[in-house]
Amino acid sequence: MEVETEKAGVNTTLELSENAVEQLKTEIQYLSKEKSEVVDQFNAVRVTGKHRSLPAIIVTESKVFTCVLCSQTTRQKNSLAEELVSARRELERTNETCIRIAKEKEGMNKEKAQLVVELTASERENRAQSEVTKILYSTEVVE
Repeated sequence: MEVETEKAGVNTTLELSENAVEQLKTEIQYLSKEKSEVVDQFNAVRVTGKHRSLPAIIVTESKVFTCVLCSQTTRQKNSLAEELVSARRELERTNETCIRIAKEKEGMNKEKAQLVVELTASERENRAQSEVTKILYSTEVVE
Protein backbone atom coordinates (compact mmCIF):
# COMPACT_ATOMS: atom_id res chain seq x y z
CA MET A 1 0.00 0.00 0.00
CA GLU A 2 2.85 2.38 0.88
CA VAL A 3 4.54 1.71 -2.42
CA GLU A 4 1.36 2.54 -4.33
CA THR A 5 1.00 5.82 -2.43
CA GLU A 6 4.64 6.66 -3.08
CA LYS A 7 4.25 5.76 -6.75
CA ALA A 8 1.15 7.97 -7.04
CA GLY A 9 3.09 10.84 -5.46
CA VAL A 10 5.99 10.39 -7.86
CA ASN A 11 3.59 10.25 -10.81
CA THR A 12 1.94 13.49 -9.65
CA THR A 13 5.34 15.17 -9.27
CA LEU A 14 6.33 13.95 -12.71
CA GLU A 15 3.12 15.27 -14.26
CA LEU A 16 3.49 18.66 -12.54
CA SER A 17 7.10 18.92 -13.68
CA GLU A 18 6.14 18.10 -17.27
CA ASN A 19 3.39 20.75 -17.17
CA ALA A 20 5.80 23.33 -15.77
CA VAL A 21 8.33 22.52 -18.50
CA GLU A 22 5.65 23.01 -21.15
CA GLN A 23 4.62 26.36 -19.64
CA LEU A 24 8.24 27.47 -19.56
CA LYS A 25 8.72 26.45 -23.20
CA THR A 26 5.70 28.56 -24.12
CA GLU A 27 7.05 31.47 -22.10
CA ILE A 28 10.48 31.13 -23.73
CA GLN A 29 8.88 31.20 -27.18
CA TYR A 30 6.94 34.32 -26.24
CA LEU A 31 10.01 36.01 -24.78
CA SER A 32 12.13 35.05 -27.78
CA LYS A 33 9.54 36.61 -30.08
CA GLU A 34 9.43 39.73 -27.93
CA LYS A 35 13.23 39.86 -27.84
CA SER A 36 13.44 39.63 -31.60
CA GLU A 37 10.90 42.47 -31.94
CA VAL A 38 12.88 44.61 -29.51
CA VAL A 39 16.13 43.84 -31.34
CA ASP A 40 14.47 44.83 -34.61
CA GLN A 41 13.29 48.09 -33.06
CA PHE A 42 16.71 48.71 -31.59
CA ASN A 43 18.36 48.10 -34.96
CA ALA A 44 15.89 50.48 -36.58
CA VAL A 45 16.82 53.14 -34.02
CA ARG A 46 20.52 52.53 -34.58
CA VAL A 47 20.20 52.76 -38.37
CA THR A 48 17.88 55.76 -38.55
CA GLY A 49 18.80 57.42 -35.31
CA LYS A 50 15.15 57.80 -34.39
CA HIS A 51 12.17 55.60 -33.73
CA ARG A 52 8.52 56.26 -34.32
CA SER A 53 7.25 55.47 -30.84
CA LEU A 54 10.10 54.65 -28.47
CA PRO A 55 13.24 56.55 -27.58
CA ALA A 56 16.47 54.56 -28.00
CA ILE A 57 17.07 54.30 -24.24
CA ILE A 58 13.71 52.60 -23.67
CA VAL A 59 14.38 50.16 -26.49
CA THR A 60 17.78 49.31 -24.98
CA GLU A 61 16.32 48.87 -21.48
CA SER A 62 13.52 46.76 -22.88
CA LYS A 63 16.06 44.59 -24.68
CA VAL A 64 18.08 44.10 -21.49
CA PHE A 65 14.95 43.32 -19.51
CA THR A 66 13.84 40.79 -22.12
CA CYS A 67 17.28 39.14 -22.05
CA VAL A 68 17.16 38.92 -18.25
CA LEU A 69 13.68 37.39 -18.37
CA CYS A 70 14.76 34.96 -21.04
CA SER A 71 17.80 33.99 -18.97
CA GLN A 72 15.69 33.49 -15.83
CA THR A 73 13.17 31.43 -17.75
CA THR A 74 15.94 29.29 -19.22
CA ARG A 75 17.35 28.66 -15.73
CA GLN A 76 13.88 27.73 -14.48
CA LYS A 77 13.40 25.42 -17.44
CA ASN A 78 16.75 23.73 -16.78
CA SER A 79 15.93 23.37 -13.10
CA LEU A 80 12.55 21.83 -13.88
CA ALA A 81 14.14 19.56 -16.47
CA GLU A 82 16.51 18.30 -13.77
CA GLU A 83 13.55 17.78 -11.42
CA LEU A 84 11.76 15.89 -14.19
CA VAL A 85 14.75 13.61 -14.73
CA SER A 86 14.99 13.08 -10.98
CA ALA A 87 11.28 12.27 -10.76
CA ARG A 88 11.59 9.82 -13.64
CA ARG A 89 14.53 8.10 -11.90
CA GLU A 90 12.53 7.93 -8.69
CA LEU A 91 9.59 6.47 -10.61
CA GLU A 92 11.89 3.89 -12.16
CA ARG A 93 13.28 2.96 -8.71
CA THR A 94 9.74 2.72 -7.35
CA ASN A 95 8.70 0.47 -10.24
CA GLU A 96 11.73 -1.76 -9.65
CA THR A 97 10.85 -1.93 -5.96
CA CYS A 98 7.25 -2.85 -6.82
CA ILE A 99 8.46 -5.61 -9.13
CA ARG A 100 10.85 -6.93 -6.48
CA ILE A 101 8.16 -6.86 -3.79
CA ALA A 102 5.68 -8.60 -6.12
CA LYS A 103 8.23 -11.37 -6.75
CA GLU A 104 8.90 -11.72 -3.03
CA LYS A 105 5.16 -11.86 -2.35
CA GLU A 106 4.75 -14.54 -5.01
CA GLY A 107 7.54 -16.57 -3.39
CA MET A 108 5.96 -16.16 0.04
CA ASN A 109 2.57 -17.25 -1.30
CA LYS A 110 4.16 -20.37 -2.78
CA GLU A 111 5.88 -21.10 0.53
CA LYS A 112 2.59 -20.53 2.39
CA ALA A 113 0.81 -22.93 0.06
CA GLN A 114 3.52 -25.54 0.65
CA LEU A 115 3.21 -25.07 4.42
CA VAL A 116 -0.58 -25.46 4.24
CA VAL A 117 -0.12 -28.71 2.32
CA GLU A 118 2.39 -29.92 4.92
CA LEU A 119 0.07 -28.89 7.77
CA THR A 120 -2.86 -30.75 6.21
CA ALA A 121 -0.70 -33.84 5.75
CA SER A 122 0.52 -33.60 9.36
CA GLU A 123 -3.03 -33.24 10.66
CA ARG A 124 -4.10 -36.25 8.61
CA GLU A 125 -1.14 -38.25 9.98
CA ASN A 126 -1.97 -37.17 13.55
CA ARG A 127 -5.58 -38.30 13.13
CA ALA A 128 -4.41 -41.65 11.75
CA GLN A 129 -1.96 -42.11 14.63
CA SER A 130 -4.64 -41.10 17.10
CA GLU A 131 -6.92 -43.78 15.66
CA VAL A 132 -4.12 -46.37 15.89
CA THR A 133 -3.44 -45.30 19.50
CA LYS A 134 -7.15 -45.65 20.35
CA ILE A 135 -7.23 -49.10 18.77
CA LEU A 136 -4.07 -50.20 20.60
CA TYR A 137 -5.31 -48.78 23.90
CA SER A 138 -8.69 -50.44 23.52
CA THR A 139 -7.06 -53.82 22.75
CA GLU A 140 -4.78 -53.53 25.80
CA VAL A 141 -7.69 -52.65 28.08
CA VAL A 142 -9.71 -55.60 26.77
CA GLU A 143 -6.90 -58.10 27.36
